[in-house]
Amino acid sequence: MCTSTKRSDGEPDVNTSPPNSGATARDSEGAAQEWPAAAADNARRLRVSSNAQATALQTSANTDPSGLWGPLAARSLYFFHDQRRAWLRLDQASGQWLGWAADGASAAGLSGGAAAWSPWGAVVRQEGGPHTARWFVGAKTNAAFNECDEPVLAGGGAETAFLCEPVSGPARRLSRRELLLRSTLAARALRDALGTTPSPRIAVHLPNGEEAVVWIQAAKRIGVPFVAVAAGTSAMTLSSRLEDVGAALLITSSGLAAASREAAAATPRPPRALLAGPASGDEDWSDRELVSLLWRVEPPVPVEASHPLFILYTSGSTGKPKGIVHSHAGFQLGLAAPAASPPVAGFATASESPDAAASTAAAARAAPPSTGDVLLVIATPGWITGQAYMISAALLSRTPSVLLDGSPVSPPDRFAAVIARHRVSVLKAGSTFLRMIMTNPEAEAMLARHDLSSLRLGTFCAEPVNSVVHDFAMRHLTPNYINSYWATEHGGIVWSRCHGNDDQPLQPDARSWPLPWIDAAVLVADGEGWREAAAGEKGEVVIRRPYPYMALTVRRPRCDRAHEGMRRANGVAEP
Repeated sequence: MCTSTKRSDGEPDVNTSPPNSGATARDSEGAAQEWPAAAADNARRLRVSSNAQATALQTSANTDPSGLWGPLAARSLYFFHDQRRAWLRLDQASGQWLGWAADGASAAGLSGGAAAWSPWGAVVRQEGGPHTARWFVGAKTNAAFNECDEPVLAGGGAETAFLCEPVSGPARRLSRRELLLRSTLAARALRDALGTTPSPRIAVHLPNGEEAVVWIQAAKRIGVPFVAVAAGTSAMTLSSRLEDVGAALLITSSGLAAASREAAAATPRPPRALLAGPASGDEDWSDRELVSLLWRVEPPVPVEASHPLFILYTSGSTGKPKGIVHSHAGFQLGLAAPAASPPVAGFATASESPDAAASTAAAARAAPPSTGDVLLVIATPGWITGQAYMISAALLSRTPSVLLDGSPVSPPDRFAAVIARHRVSVLKAGSTFLRMIMTNPEAEAMLARHDLSSLRLGTFCAEPVNSVVHDFAMRHLTPNYINSYWATEHGGIVWSRCHGNDDQPLQPDARSWPLPWIDAAVLVADGEGWREAAAGEKGEVVIRRPYPYMALTVRRPRCDRAHEGMRRANGVAEP
């Protein structure tokens, strides 16, 4: 499923059979009747305070994925009930399906407890191998509803969604209701621009600021897959992305218009261009009135759980195909479940209880908005860490997120000044970024000039880390700096550290462990088979079983008819 080079030191016991061996057609049916019974027991099962408990949870996740992921999905995401025309989630306190009617945004619900409804026919369906796994088969949801509409319906419209730091000028606060308003109007503009284009896809080529988030949320709202391309991307690379995804529309800004025009001109089937611009709206309505009015303009479209959400391109290689496709439900579950499940408490601080467990919400989960956490991710929407944690996880957990446009080290202490100015408590920055900081001979003195005491947590991501960089981060940023790993195809964190686990001590040694629901191994090719890597030996990092937030598929050009046929046969919409 994925390979990388990684030391096997500190890895828990793993099954050393060859990757993907013995895959057979499997369907976790019975979900409509059996999975609700697991909801009450799920909290206890997710508590991890030892490697033995982690192994037990992994075994449970492998043998009964419906029992683990079904209750988490029901409590974490809203799904659309076609007959009731309502967005519903299983309320943890009452045990009832509660939510909002699609007509008028009034309160809605079902009586009869968890068993009153199952949004899906099967929690997971696997046919032939991990790459064909489909999650929450038959369910409908929408990423924009979960991220934008629901927090406003719940009365959080005045909360800060993003703290926008432009290249020049003062920082700006973007509230949740303003994000909802602007993204809904942008969604209407998208629908009008796309017209009757069949299976449309769009490209978003904007600076790392509020406009990028607005248009990304607009695409999610109407169920149009998008590719986000970083502002600094060359015209040649942008053209390659446009051609590969077959983008019908390119969203850009006046500052990037020249590069966008050059890229479009070099594309065999150039997309239409739409220039993004600032917009504002009336703030006189209550949160629920605003949602009700906006749903008359452009309501969130219920889409299949496996409907393509976005396409991102892996960096560091030139091989093709490389467009990674993620879906609405699975991708969001990997970010939202910890916020809805107290035992899966995100990355707990060192002082928190041993019952806290690591989770895929990782650095972005933090705590309820009342605690005042603020998240800073050194990333752009064109990177998986930007899509996952800077945007989606921050919105799902109602944690304000900083959008840092331009270079975080121009001037050299810019990122440190931003941390101090916004009292950032959770920092997500990769080892490459920190190594760049370390090359500055004045790095330690520069950091000491800023008040970084608000930081309670830091995490690496998606890059090799050594003990020297880890030690620097723990000494000069926060002693609670952990090593997390994942890449574009993983969707969210798959290796990290359970803070309540005494078998996983926090030391500046760059160690990382598979999360309890990840069936991972470090294997070495040995003749015709595979064997487990010995301590200190490098090998291939392999994930042997599917999980909901892994990549849906790999995007191939439409001319690849054979691959398209396979995708259709497996019930996957054209990404």
